Amino acid sequence: MLLKRLGIILILWLIVPLQAQETPPPKGEPTAYHSPTPVPTLAPSPTLSASSFRVSAPIVCNSGLPSRLTIGAIARVTEGDPNNVRQEPHRNSRLIGQLLGGQPFIVLAGPVCQHGLAWWLVRDDRLEGWTAEGENGVYWLQPALIHFPVIASPMPTLRMLGQFTLDSPISALTATVESIYVGTATHVEQWWISDPFAFNDPVTWNLGHRMGPVSQTPTALYPIVFNEVLVSALSADALHLERVNLDGVSDTEGLSAYGRVYDVNQTRTQLIAAERGDARIAHRVDLTAENYGASLARYQLDAPLVDAKLGGAGEVIALLTETTLRIDGTEGTSFQMALPTQAAALVLRPDMRQALILAADQTRLDLIALDGGTSLTITDPDGIAHPIYSPDGLMVVYASREVKLFDALSGLQLTGLPRRAQFLDMSDGGQLIVIGYEATVEVWGVWR
Repeated sequence: MLLKRLGIILILWLIVPLQAQETPPPKGEPTAYHSPTPVPTLAPSPTLSASSFRVSAPIVCNSGLPSRLTIGAIARVTEGDPNNVRQEPHRNSRLIGQLLGGQPFIVLAGPVCQHGLAWWLVRDDRLEGWTAEGENGVYWLQPALIHFPVIASPMPTLRMLGQFTLDSPISALTATVESIYVGTATHVEQWWISDPFAFNDPVTWNLGHRMGPVSQTPTALYPIVFNEVLVSALSADALHLERVNLDGVSDTEGLSAYGRVYDVNQTRTQLIAAERGDARIAHRVDLTAENYGASLARYQLDAPLVDAKLGGAGEVIALLTETTLRIDGTEGTSFQMALPTQAAALVLRPDMRQALILAADQTRLDLIALDGGTSLTITDPDGIAHPIYSPDGLMVVYASREVKLFDALSGLQLTGLPRRAQFLDMSDGGQLIVIGYEATVEVWGVWR
Protein backbone atom coordinates (compact mmCIF):
# COMPACT_ATOMS: atom_id res chain seq x y z
CA MET A 1 0.00 0.00 0.00
CA LEU A 2 2.84 2.40 0.88
CA LEU A 3 4.57 1.77 -2.45
CA LYS A 4 1.29 2.38 -4.28
CA ARG A 5 0.83 5.73 -2.52
CA LEU A 6 4.38 6.77 -3.30
CA GLY A 7 3.81 5.87 -6.95
CA ILE A 8 0.68 8.06 -7.05
CA ILE A 9 2.58 10.96 -5.51
CA LEU A 10 5.38 10.62 -8.07
CA ILE A 11 2.89 10.52 -10.98
CA LEU A 12 1.14 13.65 -9.68
CA TRP A 13 4.48 15.42 -9.39
CA LEU A 14 5.32 14.58 -13.01
CA ILE A 15 1.90 15.80 -14.27
CA VAL A 16 1.17 18.85 -12.11
CA PRO A 17 3.95 21.47 -11.78
CA LEU A 18 4.60 22.82 -8.30
CA GLN A 19 3.20 26.33 -7.85
CA ALA A 20 4.83 29.31 -6.12
CA GLN A 21 1.94 29.68 -3.70
CA GLU A 22 2.43 26.16 -2.30
CA THR A 23 1.84 25.95 1.44
CA PRO A 24 5.21 25.34 3.09
CA PRO A 25 5.95 22.95 5.96
CA PRO A 26 8.04 24.29 8.90
CA LYS A 27 11.04 24.93 6.65
CA GLY A 28 9.03 26.54 3.91
CA GLU A 29 9.48 23.99 1.12
CA PRO A 30 7.27 21.10 -0.08
CA THR A 31 8.68 17.59 0.25
CA ALA A 32 6.92 15.84 -2.64
CA TYR A 33 9.99 14.54 -4.50
CA HIS A 34 13.24 12.83 -3.52
CA SER A 35 15.94 12.09 -6.06
CA PRO A 36 17.33 8.68 -5.07
CA THR A 37 20.51 9.08 -7.11
CA PRO A 38 21.10 12.79 -7.80
CA VAL A 39 23.93 13.39 -10.26
CA PRO A 40 26.35 16.18 -9.24
CA THR A 41 27.47 18.56 -11.98
CA LEU A 42 31.15 19.26 -12.59
CA ALA A 43 30.72 23.01 -12.25
CA PRO A 44 27.96 25.60 -11.71
CA SER A 45 25.97 26.52 -14.81
CA PRO A 46 27.58 29.42 -16.74
CA THR A 47 24.43 31.50 -16.25
CA LEU A 48 24.37 30.77 -12.52
CA SER A 49 28.07 30.83 -11.72
CA ALA A 50 29.57 31.77 -8.38
CA SER A 51 31.05 34.97 -9.81
CA SER A 52 27.59 36.07 -10.98
CA PHE A 53 26.27 36.26 -7.43
CA ARG A 54 29.21 37.31 -5.25
CA VAL A 55 28.20 39.99 -2.73
CA SER A 56 30.23 42.27 -0.45
CA ALA A 57 27.55 42.82 2.21
CA PRO A 58 24.64 40.78 3.62
CA ILE A 59 21.48 40.87 1.53
CA VAL A 60 18.05 41.11 3.16
CA CYS A 61 15.29 39.60 1.04
CA ASN A 62 11.58 40.03 1.75
CA SER A 63 11.81 37.38 4.46
CA GLY A 64 13.45 40.03 6.68
CA LEU A 65 16.39 37.74 7.50
CA PRO A 66 19.89 39.11 6.79
CA SER A 67 21.85 36.48 4.87
CA ARG A 68 24.52 34.89 7.10
CA LEU A 69 26.23 32.53 4.66
CA THR A 70 29.35 33.24 2.59
CA ILE A 71 30.59 31.79 -0.68
CA GLY A 72 33.25 29.11 -0.26
CA ALA A 73 32.35 28.35 3.37
CA ILE A 74 30.89 25.29 5.01
CA ALA A 75 27.32 25.68 6.33
CA ARG A 76 24.69 23.25 7.57
CA VAL A 77 20.93 22.81 7.80
CA THR A 78 19.45 23.66 11.19
CA GLU A 79 18.27 20.70 13.25
CA GLY A 80 14.81 19.35 12.48
CA ASP A 81 13.11 19.21 9.11
CA PRO A 82 15.10 18.80 5.88
CA ASN A 83 15.70 21.60 3.39
CA ASN A 84 14.68 21.04 -0.22
CA VAL A 85 17.22 21.56 -3.02
CA ARG A 86 15.97 22.85 -6.38
CA GLN A 87 17.44 23.08 -9.85
CA GLU A 88 16.97 26.87 -10.04
CA PRO A 89 16.64 29.55 -7.30
CA HIS A 90 12.82 29.72 -7.07
CA ARG A 91 9.94 27.64 -5.75
CA ASN A 92 8.61 26.75 -9.20
CA SER A 93 11.84 24.99 -10.11
CA ARG A 94 12.22 21.23 -10.16
CA LEU A 95 12.94 19.63 -6.78
CA ILE A 96 16.10 17.48 -7.07
CA GLY A 97 16.68 16.33 -3.49
CA GLN A 98 16.93 17.29 0.19
CA LEU A 99 19.52 18.22 2.78
CA LEU A 100 18.73 16.63 6.14
CA GLY A 101 18.70 18.51 9.43
CA GLY A 102 22.26 19.06 10.67
CA GLN A 103 23.79 18.10 7.30
CA PRO A 104 26.88 20.08 6.17
CA PHE A 105 27.38 21.43 2.66
CA ILE A 106 29.59 23.83 0.68
CA VAL A 107 28.22 27.24 -0.38
CA LEU A 108 28.99 27.84 -4.07
CA ALA A 109 27.10 31.05 -4.93
CA GLY A 110 24.37 33.43 -3.82
CA PRO A 111 22.23 34.78 -2.43
CA VAL A 112 19.50 35.30 -5.02
CA CYS A 113 16.20 36.83 -3.85
CA GLN A 114 13.13 35.06 -5.25
CA HIS A 115 9.65 34.65 -3.74
CA GLY A 116 10.77 36.50 -0.63
CA LEU A 117 13.54 33.96 0.08
CA ALA A 118 17.32 34.13 -0.10
CA TRP A 119 18.52 31.21 -2.26
CA TRP A 120 22.04 29.76 -2.17
CA LEU A 121 23.74 27.42 -4.62
CA VAL A 122 25.08 24.55 -2.48
CA ARG A 123 26.77 21.17 -2.90
CA ASP A 124 27.25 18.15 -0.68
CA ASP A 125 28.61 14.70 -1.57
CA ARG A 126 25.34 13.73 -3.35
CA LEU A 127 23.92 16.69 -5.24
CA GLU A 128 24.22 20.34 -6.23
CA GLY A 129 21.40 22.89 -6.40
CA TRP A 130 19.64 25.87 -4.82
CA THR A 131 18.17 25.94 -1.32
CA ALA A 132 16.49 28.69 0.71
CA GLU A 133 18.02 30.26 3.82
CA GLY A 134 14.88 30.87 5.86
CA GLU A 135 11.51 32.61 6.22
CA ASN A 136 9.24 34.36 8.76
CA GLY A 137 12.15 35.17 11.04
CA VAL A 138 13.39 31.55 11.14
CA TYR A 139 16.74 30.47 9.68
CA TRP A 140 16.82 27.06 7.98
CA LEU A 141 20.54 27.28 7.22
CA GLN A 142 23.39 28.42 9.44
CA PRO A 143 27.15 28.93 9.17
CA ALA A 144 29.10 25.97 10.54
CA LEU A 145 31.52 28.11 12.52
CA ILE A 146 32.41 25.45 15.07
CA HIS A 147 31.49 22.02 13.73
CA PHE A 148 32.99 22.32 10.25
CA PRO A 149 35.98 24.39 9.05
CA VAL A 150 35.93 26.78 6.10
CA ILE A 151 37.20 25.00 3.02
CA ALA A 152 40.80 25.70 2.04
CA SER A 153 40.41 25.28 -1.73
CA PRO A 154 38.33 27.48 -4.02
CA MET A 155 35.69 25.51 -5.89
CA PRO A 156 37.36 24.11 -9.04
CA THR A 157 35.87 24.18 -12.52
CA LEU A 158 37.10 21.38 -14.82
CA ARG A 159 37.19 21.27 -18.61
CA MET A 160 38.73 18.70 -20.93
CA LEU A 161 41.56 20.20 -23.02
CA GLY A 162 42.67 17.20 -25.06
CA GLN A 163 43.66 13.56 -25.22
CA PHE A 164 46.15 11.36 -27.03
CA THR A 165 46.64 7.63 -27.47
CA LEU A 166 49.95 5.77 -27.30
CA ASP A 167 51.01 2.68 -29.24
CA SER A 168 51.33 0.57 -26.06
CA PRO A 169 49.98 0.61 -22.47
CA ILE A 170 51.13 3.23 -19.99
CA SER A 171 53.57 2.14 -17.26
CA ALA A 172 54.30 5.54 -15.65
CA LEU A 173 53.02 9.12 -15.92
CA THR A 174 53.95 12.52 -14.53
CA ALA A 175 53.19 16.18 -15.31
CA THR A 176 55.12 19.44 -14.97
CA VAL A 177 54.14 23.05 -15.65
CA GLU A 178 54.35 22.72 -19.43
CA SER A 179 54.82 19.02 -20.20
CA ILE A 180 53.35 15.57 -19.73
CA TYR A 181 55.76 12.61 -19.61
CA VAL A 182 54.46 9.11 -20.24
CA GLY A 183 56.42 5.86 -19.96
CA THR A 184 55.76 2.62 -21.81
CA ALA A 185 57.72 -0.64 -22.05
CA THR A 186 59.97 0.73 -24.81
CA HIS A 187 60.17 4.50 -24.56
CA VAL A 188 59.29 7.76 -22.79
CA GLU A 189 57.05 10.25 -24.57
CA GLN A 190 56.85 13.96 -23.88
CA TRP A 191 53.82 16.04 -24.84
CA TRP A 192 53.81 19.78 -24.30
CA ILE A 193 51.90 22.93 -25.08
CA SER A 194 53.00 26.53 -24.55
CA ASP A 195 49.70 27.71 -23.04
CA PRO A 196 47.17 24.95 -22.24
CA PHE A 197 44.37 27.49 -21.74
CA ALA A 198 44.79 29.02 -25.20
CA PHE A 199 43.61 25.91 -27.04
CA ASN A 200 40.44 23.87 -27.15
CA ASP A 201 41.25 21.58 -30.07
CA PRO A 202 42.75 18.22 -28.97
CA VAL A 203 44.72 18.09 -32.25
CA THR A 204 46.86 20.93 -30.92
CA TRP A 205 48.54 18.52 -28.52
CA ASN A 206 50.13 16.66 -31.42
CA LEU A 207 52.25 19.71 -32.24
CA GLY A 208 54.42 19.25 -29.13
CA HIS A 209 55.61 15.67 -29.03
CA ARG A 210 58.85 13.72 -28.93
CA MET A 211 60.11 10.47 -27.47
CA GLY A 212 63.23 8.65 -26.33
CA PRO A 213 63.97 4.92 -25.91
CA VAL A 214 64.39 3.13 -22.57
CA SER A 215 66.04 -0.21 -21.82
CA GLN A 216 63.72 -1.16 -18.93
CA THR A 217 59.99 -0.62 -18.41
CA PRO A 218 59.67 2.57 -16.32
CA THR A 219 57.96 2.42 -12.93
CA ALA A 220 58.41 6.15 -12.21
CA LEU A 221 59.43 9.28 -14.13
CA TYR A 222 61.23 12.30 -12.64
CA PRO A 223 61.75 15.19 -15.10
CA ILE A 224 65.12 16.92 -14.69
CA VAL A 225 64.99 19.63 -17.36
CA PHE A 226 62.61 20.16 -20.25
CA ASN A 227 64.12 17.45 -22.49
CA GLU A 228 65.60 15.10 -19.85
CA VAL A 229 63.88 12.61 -17.56
CA LEU A 230 65.22 10.39 -14.80
CA VAL A 231 63.58 7.00 -15.34
CA SER A 232 63.33 4.49 -12.50
CA ALA A 233 62.85 0.77 -13.09
CA LEU A 234 63.48 -2.51 -11.30
CA SER A 235 65.72 -5.10 -12.93
CA ALA A 236 66.04 -8.43 -11.06
CA ASP A 237 64.99 -6.62 -7.84
CA ALA A 238 67.83 -4.11 -8.27
CA LEU A 239 67.34 -0.39 -8.85
CA HIS A 240 67.87 0.64 -12.45
CA LEU A 241 68.12 4.32 -13.38
CA GLU A 242 68.26 5.92 -16.81
CA ARG A 243 68.81 9.55 -17.59
CA VAL A 244 66.81 9.76 -20.82
CA ASN A 245 67.47 12.66 -23.16
CA LEU A 246 64.45 13.06 -25.40
CA ASP A 247 66.69 14.37 -28.18
CA GLY A 248 68.06 10.84 -28.53
CA VAL A 249 70.95 10.37 -26.07
CA SER A 250 70.51 8.31 -22.87
CA ASP A 251 72.76 7.41 -19.96
CA THR A 252 72.07 4.09 -18.21
CA GLU A 253 73.28 3.38 -14.69
CA GLY A 254 72.36 0.46 -12.48
CA LEU A 255 72.51 0.75 -8.69
CA SER A 256 72.75 -2.87 -7.62
CA ALA A 257 72.96 -2.14 -3.89
CA TYR A 258 69.41 -0.77 -3.82
CA GLY A 259 65.98 -2.15 -4.54
CA ARG A 260 62.76 -0.23 -5.15
CA VAL A 261 63.04 3.55 -5.37
CA TYR A 262 60.23 5.41 -3.57
CA ASP A 263 60.91 9.07 -4.26
CA VAL A 264 63.37 11.60 -5.70
CA ASN A 265 63.83 15.07 -4.22
CA GLN A 266 62.83 18.27 -6.01
CA THR A 267 66.36 19.06 -7.19
CA ARG A 268 66.90 15.48 -8.51
CA THR A 269 70.07 15.14 -6.43
CA GLN A 270 68.85 12.49 -3.95
CA LEU A 271 66.52 9.52 -3.88
CA ILE A 272 65.10 7.29 -1.17
CA ALA A 273 65.24 3.53 -1.79
CA ALA A 274 65.05 0.24 0.07
CA GLU A 275 68.17 -1.86 0.44
CA ARG A 276 68.29 -4.72 -2.02
CA GLY A 277 67.16 -7.91 -0.28
CA ASP A 278 66.12 -6.21 3.00
CA ALA A 279 63.10 -3.88 2.92
CA ARG A 280 63.59 -3.04 6.62
CA ILE A 281 66.54 -0.82 5.64
CA ALA A 282 66.16 2.40 3.65
CA HIS A 283 68.87 4.61 2.14
CA ARG A 284 69.01 8.24 1.11
CA VAL A 285 71.16 8.01 -2.03
CA ASP A 286 73.33 10.68 -3.68
CA LEU A 287 72.64 11.31 -7.38
CA THR A 288 75.25 14.01 -7.97
CA ALA A 289 78.08 13.24 -10.38
CA GLU A 290 80.73 13.56 -7.68
CA ASN A 291 79.26 10.94 -5.36
CA TYR A 292 76.77 9.05 -7.53
CA GLY A 293 75.18 6.05 -5.82
CA ALA A 294 76.64 6.67 -2.38
CA SER A 295 74.40 6.24 0.67
CA LEU A 296 74.04 9.57 2.47
CA ALA A 297 72.02 8.07 5.33
CA ARG A 298 70.86 4.61 6.39
CA TYR A 299 67.55 4.02 8.21
CA GLN A 300 66.85 0.84 10.15
CA LEU A 301 63.15 0.01 10.55
CA ASP A 302 61.34 -2.53 12.72
CA ALA A 303 59.23 -3.74 9.79
CA PRO A 304 59.49 -3.79 5.98
CA LEU A 305 59.25 -0.44 4.24
CA VAL A 306 55.92 0.13 2.46
CA ASP A 307 56.50 3.64 1.10
CA ALA A 308 58.83 6.61 1.60
CA LYS A 309 58.99 10.26 0.60
CA LEU A 310 61.61 13.04 0.48
CA GLY A 311 60.28 16.47 1.43
CA GLY A 312 61.64 19.56 -0.31
CA ALA A 313 65.28 19.18 -1.33
CA GLY A 314 65.59 16.17 0.96
CA GLU A 315 65.60 17.84 4.35
CA VAL A 316 62.64 15.70 5.51
CA ILE A 317 62.40 11.93 5.10
CA ALA A 318 59.09 10.16 5.72
CA LEU A 319 59.21 6.37 6.14
CA LEU A 320 56.07 4.24 6.17
CA THR A 321 55.60 0.67 7.35
CA GLU A 322 52.25 -1.09 7.60
CA THR A 323 51.75 0.14 11.16
CA THR A 324 53.93 3.23 11.72
CA LEU A 325 54.89 6.56 10.16
CA ARG A 326 58.38 7.84 10.93
CA ILE A 327 59.55 11.36 10.06
CA ASP A 328 63.28 12.13 10.07
CA GLY A 329 64.98 15.47 9.47
CA THR A 330 68.51 16.00 8.23
CA GLU A 331 69.13 18.09 11.36
CA GLY A 332 68.54 15.03 13.53
CA THR A 333 64.90 15.65 14.51
CA SER A 334 62.67 12.56 14.39
CA PHE A 335 59.29 11.33 15.55
CA GLN A 336 57.24 8.21 15.04
CA MET A 337 53.51 7.59 15.28
CA ALA A 338 51.30 4.50 15.23
CA LEU A 339 48.75 4.38 12.41
CA PRO A 340 45.01 3.78 12.87
CA THR A 341 44.92 1.09 10.19
CA GLN A 342 47.25 -1.04 8.08
CA ALA A 343 48.92 1.25 5.54
CA ALA A 344 49.80 0.84 1.86
CA ALA A 345 50.95 4.25 0.55
CA LEU A 346 52.15 7.68 1.68
CA VAL A 347 51.94 11.19 0.22
CA LEU A 348 53.44 14.33 1.82
CA ARG A 349 51.73 17.67 1.40
CA PRO A 350 54.09 20.16 -0.31
CA ASP A 351 54.42 22.25 2.88
CA MET A 352 54.97 19.02 4.88
CA ARG A 353 52.24 19.95 7.40
CA GLN A 354 50.00 17.01 6.47
CA ALA A 355 50.37 13.48 5.10
CA LEU A 356 48.02 11.17 3.22
CA ILE A 357 48.02 7.56 4.41
CA LEU A 358 46.22 5.10 2.13
CA ALA A 359 44.90 2.03 3.97
CA ALA A 360 45.86 -1.43 2.76
CA ASP A 361 42.24 -2.22 1.84
CA GLN A 362 42.24 0.96 -0.34
CA THR A 363 38.87 2.19 0.97
CA ARG A 364 40.22 4.61 3.60
CA LEU A 365 42.45 7.69 3.29
CA ASP A 366 43.71 9.36 6.46
CA LEU A 367 44.76 13.02 6.26
CA ILE A 368 47.18 13.12 9.19
CA ALA A 369 48.24 16.52 10.55
CA LEU A 370 51.99 16.71 11.17
CA ASP A 371 51.83 20.15 12.80
CA GLY A 372 49.43 19.41 15.68
CA GLY A 373 46.30 20.27 13.68
CA THR A 374 43.16 18.22 13.10
CA SER A 375 43.41 14.89 11.27
CA LEU A 376 40.63 13.74 8.94
CA THR A 377 39.50 10.50 7.32
CA ILE A 378 37.96 9.96 3.88
CA THR A 379 36.27 6.60 3.28
CA ASP A 380 35.17 5.40 -0.14
CA PRO A 381 33.62 1.93 -0.65
CA ASP A 382 34.33 2.26 -4.38
CA GLY A 383 38.06 2.20 -3.64
CA ILE A 384 40.89 4.75 -3.53
CA ALA A 385 44.00 4.72 -5.74
CA HIS A 386 46.84 7.10 -6.64
CA PRO A 387 46.09 9.82 -4.04
CA ILE A 388 47.92 13.11 -4.64
CA TYR A 389 47.91 16.68 -3.37
CA SER A 390 47.46 19.70 -5.59
CA PRO A 391 50.73 21.69 -5.71
CA ASP A 392 49.33 24.29 -3.30
CA GLY A 393 48.30 21.54 -0.87
CA LEU A 394 44.67 22.69 -0.74
CA MET A 395 43.13 19.77 -2.64
CA VAL A 396 43.37 15.99 -2.46
CA VAL A 397 42.75 14.10 -5.71
CA TYR A 398 42.43 10.36 -6.14
CA ALA A 399 41.16 7.72 -8.56
CA SER A 400 38.15 5.54 -7.82
CA ARG A 401 35.23 4.61 -10.07
CA GLU A 402 35.76 8.24 -11.06
CA VAL A 403 38.42 10.86 -10.32
CA LYS A 404 37.44 12.72 -7.14
CA LEU A 405 38.63 16.07 -5.75
CA PHE A 406 38.44 16.84 -2.02
CA ASP A 407 39.21 19.86 0.12
CA ALA A 408 42.34 19.08 2.19
CA LEU A 409 41.20 21.13 5.21
CA SER A 410 37.61 19.98 5.65
CA GLY A 411 37.74 16.58 3.91
CA LEU A 412 34.59 17.39 1.90
CA GLN A 413 34.33 16.44 -1.77
CA LEU A 414 34.52 19.41 -4.13
CA THR A 415 33.77 17.76 -7.46
CA GLY A 416 34.61 14.75 -9.61
CA LEU A 417 35.32 13.54 -13.12
CA PRO A 418 33.45 10.53 -14.54
CA ARG A 419 36.70 8.91 -15.69
CA ARG A 420 38.56 5.71 -14.80
CA ALA A 421 42.26 6.25 -14.02
CA GLN A 422 45.17 3.85 -13.67
CA PHE A 423 47.59 6.80 -13.48
CA LEU A 424 46.92 10.27 -12.14
CA ASP A 425 48.92 13.48 -11.67
CA MET A 426 48.58 17.28 -11.51
CA SER A 427 50.92 19.72 -13.21
CA ASP A 428 53.33 21.69 -11.02
CA GLY A 429 51.23 24.83 -11.36
CA GLY A 430 48.00 22.98 -10.55
CA GLN A 431 46.42 23.99 -13.87
CA LEU A 432 46.16 20.48 -15.29
CA ILE A 433 44.87 17.09 -14.15
CA VAL A 434 46.36 14.30 -16.25
CA ILE A 435 44.64 10.91 -16.35
CA GLY A 436 46.11 7.74 -17.82
CA TYR A 437 44.06 4.63 -18.58
CA GLU A 438 45.42 1.73 -20.62
CA ALA A 439 47.07 3.52 -23.58
CA THR A 440 45.07 6.78 -23.47
CA VAL A 441 45.94 10.05 -21.72
CA GLU A 442 43.36 12.75 -21.01
CA VAL A 443 44.27 16.32 -20.04
CA TRP A 444 41.83 18.42 -18.03
CA GLY A 445 42.13 22.13 -17.24
CA VAL A 446 41.51 23.27 -13.65
CA TRP A 447 40.17 26.76 -12.92
CA ARG A 448 39.95 27.88 -9.27
